[in-house]
Amino acid sequence: MQVTKSKLKIDQKIFCLIVIIVFVIFVFTADGHRHSPDEIYALEQTQRIVSFEPNPLYVQDESHYGFDHPAEKMPWTQPICYNGILCSTVAIGYTLTQVPFMAINAFVGIIDSDSVIWTTDDFNDAHYVWWRNSLDSNSTFTELTYGPFFSAMTAGVFFLLCRTFNFSRNNSILLSLFLAFGTIVWAYSQTSLNVVPAMFFNLLGIFFLRKFFVSGTPKNMLFCGISLGFAYLVRMDAILFSVSVLPFLTYHIIKKLDNSVFYKTKILLYFVIPVVSSGIIVKFIDFIRFGYSYVAVTSQVQGVSTDYPWIAPGLFSHEYPLWLGGLGLLLAPGAGLLIFAPILFTIFLSFPDFFKKHKRECLIILTIVGLILIFYGTQSRWHGFVGWGARYLLIATPLLLLPLGATLEKRNGPSLKVILVVLVSLGLFFNVIYVSQDVVWFIWGDAFTGRNGLYLVDKIDGIRDDLNLDRATMWSLKYSQITHSMTYFFSLLQPDIFMLKVLGNSFYALTVTVLTSIPAYFLLKLTKSVAINHNRNE
Repeated sequence: MQVTKSKLKIDQKIFCLIVIIVFVIFVFTADGHRHSPDEIYALEQTQRIVSFEPNPLYVQDESHYGFDHPAEKMPWTQPICYNGILCSTVAIGYTLTQVPFMAINAFVGIIDSDSVIWTTDDFNDAHYVWWRNSLDSNSTFTELTYGPFFSAMTAGVFFLLCRTFNFSRNNSILLSLFLAFGTIVWAYSQTSLNVVPAMFFNLLGIFFLRKFFVSGTPKNMLFCGISLGFAYLVRMDAILFSVSVLPFLTYHIIKKLDNSVFYKTKILLYFVIPVVSSGIIVKFIDFIRFGYSYVAVTSQVQGVSTDYPWIAPGLFSHEYPLWLGGLGLLLAPGAGLLIFAPILFTIFLSFPDFFKKHKRECLIILTIVGLILIFYGTQSRWHGFVGWGARYLLIATPLLLLPLGATLEKRNGPSLKVILVVLVSLGLFFNVIYVSQDVVWFIWGDAFTGRNGLYLVDKIDGIRDDLNLDRATMWSLKYSQITHSMTYFFSLLQPDIFMLKVLGNSFYALTVTVLTSIPAYFLLKLTKSVAINHNRNE
């Protein structure tokens, strides 16, 4: 028992050190601004919750959804908002996760409106400079810390998950760093998109599920249900995790637990009740907002969307060929997850190794990934642009990397090490390219004002996909965002790193080095001392 407690304590220390290292690097490479309308609407709702005040233009029982964005939302065709603070379709869990970050800056004032003033010396686009200077300080602080925090916590929980499979500490640490810096996790840490916290809560749920499988402790099942339930409040596609887990969990409870029917039912309800409750909460919030369900709101939004020249009819449909969208999500030159996170090419080796020892968990992962591929691969917007790589697969990225642990435990030859170094280095390079510049603005351009960029590509039979994107941006390496981002990085780089602007080149480099070196030193010291003690005990 003492040995077990000692191991847990060591793992907890490593967890904390990993989170600190990753968080520091992610904060110091963050840009401090939003990237998409999705983030704008979420931040606006968060601001209203923090201040507990509606938009000054809001009129009770008269304002329609989108009244504060009339150019985009055609509010006169939208449902009436019955609550000025929650007048949005943004998921309530999503904005609740943002509240602490925005509240900290609102009440402490870590960043104020005059902290950073951008000029044309920073960016050669005067309109972009104006836009950067127009961002409020609370949103800037949130953008600077929100994504890094949840991404770093994901890396830490991933380490703990690896340990439940008895992967060695060194391999588990290695895998968590691969996840943080070798996949698209780093790129998305720059955003406040809901896929980032959803990834964390989904992974946390899988961690508690695995702990339940190992120990049978009921509280782990309850924590699993709460985690996956809250993930649904953050992002609705999290239901795919719960749906995938339920049959395997039910089978385990019925076949593996040697207890009464009452006890088995109670354990299952520990999972089901939080998940179902999250669905009830969603419906309740939507009733407060609009007086009826989100489905009704969505149907109206769909009807309006077809009137926009930049959004094609059928944007929200599931009529796209699965083989094309599913393949694109994984391997398309401009969007494929494996292209943007090359370390995941190891799945063809790692999944067979993982399956031999952990069949149930392997099948759960394949079910989750399969459902995500089916759900998004059949949509015309399967690519999730202007995200970096396959945005919709971010929530599954840790699970796709997890089986590599089985390969690392089984194979230790020099050829594997060379392959891993090459693949991780490529992923690291792609991430550096993204975080160093504003890809959305300077690479893609602006779909609404007709700025130069990938939005204007028209090279494959003149056929444009939804969101006014030509298919060449997805399927052609020549017009891929990764190719154009490389070109800008080496020839037209305009650094988009908030802390670099604040501190200046020299002090920035010194600060990053110090803040990462200290926890890295303690991490190395801890792992070495554990290895020495292990050798002595042997």
